[in-house]
Amino acid sequence: MYLLSKIWTLFKKAAIEGGDSRVLQLTRYWMPRLAKFGVCLFFVLFWLDPTSQAQEPQPPEIERIDIRGNRRIPEDTIRFYIQSRPGEPYNETRLEFDLRALYRANFFENIEIQERDGDTGKIITFILKEKPLIRSIEYSGNKSFQESDIMEELKNQKVGFTVDSRYDPSKRRAAERVLKELMIQNGKPLGTVYSEIEDIPPSSVSIRFVMDEGPKVRIGQIQFVGNKVFSDGDLKRALELNKERGPITMFKGTDKFHREKLDYDIELNLKAFYKERGYMMVQVGQPLIRIFEGPRGYIPMFRKTRQQFLVEIPIDAGDQFRLEKLELKNCGIFKCEALRTGYFGLKEGDIVNFKKITDALEAIEKLYGNFELSLEFKLTPGANSGIKYFVFPKQPNQPGSAIGLEYQVLDDERHPDAKAGVQGNRTASSLYDLIPADNKVVKPIGQWNSASIVVNGSQVQHWLNGVKVVQFNRHCQTFLALLQKSKYAKYENFGQIKEGHILLQDHGNLVSYRNIKIREF
Repeated sequence: MYLLSKIWTLFKKAAIEGGDSRVLQLTRYWMPRLAKFGVCLFFVLFWLDPTSQAQEPQPPEIERIDIRGNRRIPEDTIRFYIQSRPGEPYNETRLEFDLRALYRANFFENIEIQERDGDTGKIITFILKEKPLIRSIEYSGNKSFQESDIMEELKNQKVGFTVDSRYDPSKRRAAERVLKELMIQNGKPLGTVYSEIEDIPPSSVSIRFVMDEGPKVRIGQIQFVGNKVFSDGDLKRALELNKERGPITMFKGTDKFHREKLDYDIELNLKAFYKERGYMMVQVGQPLIRIFEGPRGYIPMFRKTRQQFLVEIPIDAGDQFRLEKLELKNCGIFKCEALRTGYFGLKEGDIVNFKKITDALEAIEKLYGNFELSLEFKLTPGANSGIKYFVFPKQPNQPGSAIGLEYQVLDDERHPDAKAGVQGNRTASSLYDLIPADNKVVKPIGQWNSASIVVNGSQVQHWLNGVKVVQFNRHCQTFLALLQKSKYAKYENFGQIKEGHILLQDHGNLVSYRNIKIREF
């Protein structure tokens, strides 16, 4: 408005001072500019006017949602999976999501969504066809295994194909695979299986599985390709679960071929055979399996099957390793040299035996919870030792012996520790420094004594020469109070851990042990 007022003032001044020619000059100058300004002003005002803009069309609302075709599935259950609601805008993307959710619920074999105009919006209808129920399942043609075997295998593989369950074609196919596997496991790899489905109105089906097991097929030959170290006979004996058909193997069932059983046998037994003999880098390739017609033999009842498996196993033994050095570090509660000589049984230059090494490591790391330990011990004059149990797997960082409950082994007459402690709780067969042994009879020095430690849950017993001399509950309040008054109070969870090591204590005296046996509960 200020601009228009300014222009009008100029026009009046031009008319007074310059006449018509001056007005004409101003007109020629300002008219194009005013025209452009007017056009711009028009569009600005048009844009700012909300009534001048086109309105976006709003989607219709959902008037209601109808469910059709459900017989067994409650309507409330179906609506739980439908996220669209009456009163909300109609949205095809949301309806597609609802469709997928209902299919994932696994109740229906077919779902259709229809929409139509209602009085106030869209009416959505879900038309459902429920999966039929299985009314009966029949198995025919199975001769080498029973129906109970089928049910157990279906359960183990979690197929979920049972009477009164919803019929699912994918589960039917899974059941057929289980039946095929059972035939293979029972030496019938050429068998076939198919299923027949009979509709039972209004919404049920009957299933019949028809099997033809075919001829028996057993392992006829096992061959090793690339074997240059051992005889084929040695390697066949190393395989414990897969054998060529013979009088013994046919009764044990080891002549039946199953791929998973062969893979397990190779990994657990065949490779171990090589590694026990120093071939640590042995490589076994993928076995080649084929069925052929082979010679059956002549002994009645023990003849091979006409159809036989040929199993070819490729092997590359690699180099044989010898022990250059066996060094143990960070042995914790154990003496490294004692472990090396007592557990591993290997010296420099020996062929590396992988089984000896792994067995030794397992024995060292073994923890015991519920057990019965029995042994015999023989003392020399003034000797001191002990049997410790529930020894912490990870010891406190301190010098001295390992921490754990201890069955005391001691010459009570000559060793001064027998006079220490309280009421004899450091004497032979006592729970060291905690509970004294009662009614004990220790045999003279130089004779063998029998000792036992029995742990069953919280109950612990010490036995000496057939007599129970100590009994306590290691979790009860009385025992815990006893610990708090002992030197073990500073050790958290002393005697309370679920499992621990067992060890024989060495104080530098000559003490002999023999017939060491342990039985776990």
